[in-house]
Order: sequence, then structure tokens, then C-alpha cells
Amino acid sequence: MLKRHYRRTLFAELKPVALANCTLARFGHSHDGGYLMCANLLGNVRSAYSYGIEGRDEWGCAVGRTVGVPVHQYDCFVTMRPECPGATFIFHEECVGDRPTNAEGRAFDTLDRQVARNGDGERHLAVKMDIEGAEWQVLACGTG
Repeated sequence: MLKRHYRRTLFAELKPVALANCTLARFGHSHDGGYLMCANLLGNVRSAYSYGIEGRDEWGCAVGRTVGVPVHQYDCFVTMRPECPGATFIFHEECVGDRPTNAEGRAFDTLDRQVARNGDGERHLAVKMDIEGAEWQVLACGTG
């Protein structure tokens, strides 16, 4: 029931738009871990956030190399730090959640607080979030 509430809240905030100037490109692995993005619209991005990396971050590597911005990586379950020559990774042994908490020895904080803590509050960001279905809660927590 709670997931349904989050889904409805988030969908109420989302507005579809037609992108006439989007050049789609895959960032990351050609299968799982790869994401389509409008490559030509990344020029104003100043920082990237990659949530749920599980010890690897092909998306962050591709974005970091292509756009030339630091990539903040967050994962409190798998804390192996990936490497990517040509990209700047900043690993945070913390997960994103709908509220700041500590659960079973793992730190969670909100997306807003993590972005603010990194000084990115007013910047254009690229964000990838793959956190096993908890995306709804994280994204809806600030919408009402």
C-alpha cells in the first residue's frame, strides 16, 4: 500500500514533455547498467550522482569521462570502490532514503541533504538511481 501511495504522489508530479532536440546515447554497460540519456543536453551538468552501484559503476564511468564532472557514488550495502581511469569518483558509504536514519549499521540520508552536503544544491545534475524499488520513496519524499 505504501508503494502505491509513493507511486501516485510521484506520478502526480511528473509531466511528460516532447524532446525535439534529444540525441539519445547509452551511458554505461550495453545491457544491465546502461541507461539512455540525451547526450547533447549534458553540457550544463556540473556533477553526477550514482545510487546503487554494487561495486561497479559503468554509468558513472561513462558520464564522468564524457562530461568531465565528478561522480558521487552512494552504496551502503556493497562498499567496494570502483575505479575508472579518466573519471573522478567520490565514493560515499551511505545509501539514499526517504529520511535520515541508521538501519542495521547502515547510514541513509535524503537526496536533498546529500546534494546539499556536496555543495551541488544549485547545480545541474545527472542522476542515476538503481536501488531495488526504493526509488519511489526517495523521489516522493519531497513532493508532499
